Amino acid sequence: MPGLLGRPLALFATASMLFFAEPSFAGPDCAVRTLTVETALAPRVFTVEIADSLFSRMRGLMGRESLPEGHGMLFLYDDSAVRTFWMKNTPLNLDLIFFDKSWRIVSIRRNAQPYSLKPISSTVAASSVLEIEAGTLGSVLLNIDDVARFKAGSEADSTC
Repeated sequence: MPGLLGRPLALFATASMLFFAEPSFAGPDCAVRTLTVETALAPRVFTVEIADSLFSRMRGLMGRESLPEGHGMLFLYDDSAVRTFWMKNTPLNLDLIFFDKSWRIVSIRRNAQPYSLKPISSTVAASSVLEIEAGTLGSVLLNIDDVARFKAGSEADSTC
């Protein structure tokens, strides 16, 4: 049955693309949007790349060696759950900010170590997660219960 042999090869090819592809934000569906977090002092604006597909969420920031100041990756999910990340193949120190479905910050994890396999989880259910370069939070003063504004949809501020 020739069709059965093609399926394992297709799965291997897909897995190979995920783990061996050149790291970059570029992709056919890569969109950059703005996320504004209302803090006690002043709004903080982040330029975020959207990770809303299984592939983009699995890949995340793997292989990235730098992020421009004020930039990050925003992981979007259709449901709310405790979210768990790891830093395998990620050379950056990152801070992770977890939001509920109302865009309220519900959990913050600072200084995720590069290449670590240690799980990094939200303390409660979250429906989106922002990854930014570690240390950014120290200068921004984001806190639990701060609220973000994010316009979901197909219109991107720009493309990658």
